[in-house]
Amino acid sequence: GTVGLSAGNDILLKDSLTTVGALTVNADNDGLVGGLFNLSTGKTINVQNNEAASIKARDLVLEGSLSTGTGDLSLLVSGTGTIGLGDADKDFDISKLELSRITSGNTLIGDATSGTITVSNLSPTDTNGITGLLTLDASSNGSQVIFDTTASTFNALNVKADDGIIINVDLITDVGDLVLEADSDNSGDSLDQVLLQNGSKLSAGNDLIIDATSGGISSVGLFDLTLEANRHVILNDNLSAADDTVIRTDNNNSGEGNLQAASAIDTDNHDLIFISSDLVLSDTITAGTGSITLLSSDNRSISVGSDAGEFKISGDELELLFAQNLFIGDDTTGDMIVDGVTGTNSANILGTVQLNATGAEKSITFENNDSTFRALEVFAEDRITLGTNLTTTVGSLTIDADYAGDDNANDKVTVSDGVILTAKDDLILEDAVGNYDAAGALTLSAGDDLIVRGNLTTVGDLTVHADNDGLAGGLFQIATGKTVSIGGATTSIT
Repeated sequence: GTVGLSAGNDILLKDSLTTVGALTVNADNDGLVGGLFNLSTGKTINVQNNEAASIKARDLVLEGSLSTGTGDLSLLVSGTGTIGLGDADKDFDISKLELSRITSGNTLIGDATSGTITVSNLSPTDTNGITGLLTLDASSNGSQVIFDTTASTFNALNVKADDGIIINVDLITDVGDLVLEADSDNSGDSLDQVLLQNGSKLSAGNDLIIDATSGGISSVGLFDLTLEANRHVILNDNLSAADDTVIRTDNNNSGEGNLQAASAIDTDNHDLIFISSDLVLSDTITAGTGSITLLSSDNRSISVGSDAGEFKISGDELELLFAQNLFIGDDTTGDMIVDGVTGTNSANILGTVQLNATGAEKSITFENNDSTFRALEVFAEDRITLGTNLTTTVGSLTIDADYAGDDNANDKVTVSDGVILTAKDDLILEDAVGNYDAAGALTLSAGDDLIVRGNLTTVGDLTVHADNDGLAGGLFQIATGKTVSIGGATTSIT
């Protein structure tokens, strides 16, 4: 049945112990001096039937092995002592070798009475015996959890601290969730942050979940920040970064995993890259004078302004992005659909929005509702379909359906009847082997130069206005060897 061992001083276990029920050990039942629990070399503690075990002591020496199978295990320090794991030397130490001698399911180290926990240099070999969720609990008032000196890896990890989690090295889970709660009482202390230093990376085998109610999430120093997960990255509080930042979900390209940002993200004028199967934004994303890049994982399709694609950027979400330039898609992402992006939606991208579907045989389609940007570049490897009016209000409009330059006849731009393309600055139709084919009337309008570098054919009337603001510039140019063929009755060029 169950076994209980209790002493006011030390417990020295010099022989093996097997229980068929739960095991409870308290080596410091009077809370005074002493309180060592020592399992001798070559001896074992075997808690059968996956029953639970709890060991409380001022310090722990495991010279033999401890197993609860898949049962729960609690390792607790008596009093308010500090805890050290791996290479960290504290009041209650569990070395790398000692951890490697533990086999257990869900495991708790520390509780609401223990002091700060410090972790250093734990490898998968050290921690793989803990097959369930390992919880590091430093939720007593003023206590922290610190990851220091050398990176550590776990199967699955839940970290709870009252006054902050300080991460100076890479922190990895290779199977399950990585959960960080830096303000367990949701009440102000001296830090209460998840504080990332020295370019540390967080990587989760499943979900990465970060919560720091009072202090937020902060990356300091001129070091890149990387947050990645095989499934979701969930940021429940503000993230402030001091350098370039990469947030990657669906890291295993399973098609499952999105960014869920419930609070603001600010990179202090540095670049920000999101790679995800989808995007769920509730607050602002600010790169300032830096750029924001949005990429879909697993070659998934992208929709901008609508919910037609797998990676969806709604008009409201686009409005939450503040940056000099915005890049959406690249040569690893899927087809793209743009539908009804308003000037208000895109107004916070002060420079250029660049839409990229540059992977093999990928296309971009503008459909249903007109779209407006401050400045826009549209690059596809295989077809652009312009089914709606397209406008830039500040800068140029560039369209290129043959980004790879591979002379594929499918690399064409198809334009619906009555479409109007309007650029505040230059309007540039780049070369496309498959030509620009307008199904009816077409209007091209630019505040500065209007440059046609590919063959253009219209079934209906063509209207060209290369100086729509009446200011300097206004050149209309057809590139050498290219032709403009007009099927309509009327052609107007001004």
